[in-house]
Amino acid sequence: MSKYPCNVIKDLLPSYIDGVCSEKTNTDIEEHLKECASCKTLYDSMKEDLPGVSDSSYSSMDEKKIIQKVNKKINDKDKTVRIICIAICAFVILTTLLFIIPIKKIPKDNLDINVTEERLVVHFPPELMTKDSANPDFPSDDSIGSFNSANSWKDNTIFLFPSDKNLDECTFFEATIDNYPDYSFAIDSEYCQHYNVMPLYIDVITISSDYSIKTYYEEYRTEDDKLIFNLKSARSTLLGKQATNVESNIVLFSIDKIDATSVYGN
Repeated sequence: MSKYPCNVIKDLLPSYIDGVCSEKTNTDIEEHLKECASCKTLYDSMKEDLPGVSDSSYSSMDEKKIIQKVNKKINDKDKTVRIICIAICAFVILTTLLFIIPIKKIPKDNLDINVTEERLVVHFPPELMTKDSANPDFPSDDSIGSFNSANSWKDNTIFLFPSDKNLDECTFFEATIDNYPDYSFAIDSEYCQHYNVMPLYIDVITISSDYSIKTYYEEYRTEDDKLIFNLKSARSTLLGKQATNVESNIVLFSIDKIDATSVYGN
């Protein structure tokens, strides 16, 4: 005999179906249903009216599988994004090393230095140029060179003046070289005091290489009363030669006569 009357069992059936009763209560209800046909009929009827309840455990399993699949897709997508980011970073680093950073010393036998003497054509304006006059593009004092340093320019204009003078003491004439139309010059009037001192000549130094010359450092030194142009260093990227496959030229100018050249000399 069940210790619970039918009215109590009927009240407990919804909780029993939902699986929220204690193990002891479940046992008592099951014993009652075995003995009471009326309560068993009611129980079967309640299960038929709520078919989804009886499959709750299966529903939970399906939800779990769905969540697992969604998480897997999210993780796979995150992994793909990480792989793409790593690949992009690796590409940028490799490209920088191969084509941008000048880390490879250009072989000495792949550098050629040629010096030619060119006529400097001076254009005499009505008034001389000064730092504060007609030309607004005069560079600052520390960016202007002198006759002792052959390459100092701004916006393709080379400013030439004696090393014993400063900018405020100089006045300039504009000048050009016929064979180098992309460059213009500003030459101190000290060297052009009389029109009949023309023509004036300037040495053009061309550094050539099969490699793309990214950085270089040159010096001018005097030995036995001779002015020597020395290319102290020249660097390219790791694939400078293979990547460019064209000749690279660096053009420098010297108002002083170059007597000899050297590459990577002491």
